[in-house]
Amino acid sequence: MKILAIDPGSEKSAFIAWDTEKHEIIKGEYVWFEDTKILGIENNEYIIDCMLCEETNIVWGMDLIAIEMISSYGFSVGKSVFQTIKWIGRFEEYIKHVVNIAIKKNVPVQFYTRPTIKGALGCRNDAEVRQAIRMEYGEARKGEKLERVRKDIWQAVALAIALEKNPNLKQWEE
Repeated sequence: MKILAIDPGSEKSAFIAWDTEKHEIIKGEYVWFEDTKILGIENNEYIIDCMLCEETNIVWGMDLIAIEMISSYGFSVGKSVFQTIKWIGRFEEYIKHVVNIAIKKNVPVQFYTRPTIKGALGCRNDAEVRQAIRMEYGEARKGEKLERVRKDIWQAVALAIALEKNPNLKQWEE
């Protein structure tokens, strides 16, 4: 299965295309990437533009779009959390309506919370998640399987790998 995993942010989002059969980042011919691996941290508007553009449609060929969803922990939140939630909704809208019509393939959109993702990988915090991924797939160095994985891309990788290990991972419920 080919998964596009997105870790949304208030202005920029991290994403990665992951092949669950080959256990690696999917490669493609996309102009804006430094190499052919489909991963990055881009402005949200740009990601939506790429979903609409025929030449750079990052949804093309994907079997699932997985987006990390915000969860409530009872803490007060600021503007950036609400901006992130807005972008999650925009991504879902573009994928479900515009992109599915353009590529004529229904690509499901599913949401998962960070505690669910961490639990699926047997970890308690983000540092343990990164360490577990490194131990299984190698470092994020040049020539390695996870080359160019950095910052928030780790969370997108964690989501894709959690789904690879457990395709029936509990989804966020509305």
